[in-house]
Amino acid sequence: MDNKVTKKIYILLDYDNRFYSEWDKHEFSLDKFAHLLKESGIEIEILKFSEINFQKINFNNKIVLYSSCEVGKYKDYIEDILLGIKKQGGVLVPNFYLFRAHHNKCFQEIYKKILNFGNLQGKSFGSFKEFSENILKFKFPLVLKIPDGSGSKKVCLLENHKQAKKKSKQISSIFDSLFKKTFFSARAVLAYLMGIRDKERIYRNNTNKFVIQEYVPGLQNDWKILIYSNHYYALKRGVKKNDFRASGSYKFTYETPPENLLNFCHKINETIKSPYLSLDVAIKKDKCYLIEFQALYFGIYTILYADFFYTKNNNNWIKIKKSLTVEEEMARSLLKFINESFNL
Repeated sequence: MDNKVTKKIYILLDYDNRFYSEWDKHEFSLDKFAHLLKESGIEIEILKFSEINFQKINFNNKIVLYSSCEVGKYKDYIEDILLGIKKQGGVLVPNFYLFRAHHNKCFQEIYKKILNFGNLQGKSFGSFKEFSENILKFKFPLVLKIPDGSGSKKVCLLENHKQAKKKSKQISSIFDSLFKKTFFSARAVLAYLMGIRDKERIYRNNTNKFVIQEYVPGLQNDWKILIYSNHYYALKRGVKKNDFRASGSYKFTYETPPENLLNFCHKINETIKSPYLSLDVAIKKDKCYLIEFQALYFGIYTILYADFFYTKNNNNWIKIKKSLTVEEEMARSLLKFINESFNL
């Protein structure tokens, strides 16, 4: 692929004509966003993923904006299309690795380690057997997560080895119902006892991947930080009663975040290199921990209802009254990103 990209941008929509927002698609106006890009001299073409014909469209050196999905297997379909675009030499924004990290905490752990950001220690496993073979290496308590959960769904605290084995076996099951799980697990054990199948067959029913993450005790809140280029929007989220999770608690307040937390997010933003970014960050005794990150298809509550944002100027953080809509902020950050990355 040549270094020079064209001044044409493709915007790809899903089956529901959705592009950006995770929740209500009416929170974000695609028409307003596209109009702002056109005013900046960018040619825009909007297509649904299903409308792409690779025999008629060549994405070589074309910038492609897109989103992800959390419904059924539709994300797998999007991945097929994105790989076709990459094969032709298209430029995905955000990049494909950030798409892969969406709704995928296992790859997030890999990506964090490769780029060396985040502080919070974690490890992904592809099966219950792999975890059980390594369980003695871990210090408890730990947090167990499915890779594609949101809003604290299927996130649990593991207090000891026994609980860890029980919960990880449950969460790694490939069956979507208790009946299937019971029937096929019993059949596999019976076949092994009768000498029909080897012991490894027992473990094949528990090959859904999951993540084990360091537990930070005593947290009363975390922060949702939405980043649009150099503008940082912050929302403080309280932990649920008798729980350790803040995501999905709806105990939200807009407060000025600690400076070291903003510096922590700023460093991650410079490392990941995306026009927009969502970070879940906890802080304890002045040490920050990245719980999760997303570069696309994230909720925009934080920016919708914020009155201020924060920006860094000469190593100082400045609090500024919000004046831009979501569409204007996104267009601004996107144009800044592609101009700096591709010199359009």
